[in-house]
Amino acid sequence: YGTGYYWLKKGITYTIDGDIIEFKNDYVVDYTKNEYIVLSGRAVNWNENSTLAVAQGLALNVDPMSLDDGEWRQNTTDTNFYDFYVKNPITEEWTNTGIQKTGDVEYNSLTKSLKFNESSNNTSGEGGYIKLMKSGVDFSNGFTFEMYMNLSRLAYTNSYGYSGGLFLRIKYLGFDRFQAMRFLGFGSGNVLCKFGDGNEWYYGENMSTDGANIYCNNGVGYNINEDVYLTISYIVGNESNKAMLSDYDYMKNKGLDKLNYYINGQLYGWTYYPSSSYEDGAKSWNNDDCPFFIGVCEWNSNSGLYFLKGNVHTTRLYTIPINDEEVKLNYDTTLRYRSSF
Repeated sequence: YGTGYYWLKKGITYTIDGDIIEFKNDYVVDYTKNEYIVLSGRAVNWNENSTLAVAQGLALNVDPMSLDDGEWRQNTTDTNFYDFYVKNPITEEWTNTGIQKTGDVEYNSLTKSLKFNESSNNTSGEGGYIKLMKSGVDFSNGFTFEMYMNLSRLAYTNSYGYSGGLFLRIKYLGFDRFQAMRFLGFGSGNVLCKFGDGNEWYYGENMSTDGANIYCNNGVGYNINEDVYLTISYIVGNESNKAMLSDYDYMKNKGLDKLNYYINGQLYGWTYYPSSSYEDGAKSWNNDDCPFFIGVCEWNSNSGLYFLKGNVHTTRLYTIPINDEEVKLNYDTTLRYRSSF
């Protein structure tokens, strides 16, 4: 109580209006709206608003608590991967959700999070990550990436350089001469992310771009071993996003998009990004044959894989940029949702 939500646990007996009831599923009850959400099997439908946040444009919503409701089964084609299956409580049929894992990735029941690469002391990476397929997702109008996490390292050194890894969309790992949708926990030179290639320098507040990489000029804004809610909202400078852009005319004349970077629901920095760089890069990664990877980021083919180390509470990806108020709403409601457990 006290959060606006209440958790009804499966297998527990409750007395409601004089009736003794045992639930076969977990439910979250929003008793301010008299609404409820069935928790079991949430991993099957990534569009489901399971964390009670902004739903419009939601493409992926990976709630680790969903991954405690089913079981991992070894993939018969590639035995390095395990597929996640959930059981329908009514029909008792098992469904492959399309979520795969490899390496050191486990559900952490204490933090109710996905734990990446924490079982090993190998500082060179470990190699555990999540892979998912999702069709019909189009980021040509921009996107929003969100990750609520607690990292036990920001970066490490491998054969290519110094960096970390959060999220990636690419055709396959080791793809030579690639473009990708890439998000780093921390990179050499304070690199945060990259979506295309270019050579035009632009500066904003606390951030800049060379037309390819996007830099946090004063650091990434968070530390290891602390819960942090990271949001990146990429706004394509077109007519449909005009209402979000006070500098729309300038951006249109210069051929620019805009990236806003938030920490714990508050704007940390922003910079422009050449529209041509984003469009060229998106030709490679903005299509259905490119999986999504959580917990890994590639920077150079074969030698540049970087892995996340720590706990991930929530990962979301939207096909639209969301505004300041929606970013804050997602942050507040996600923390309220998790505190109800």
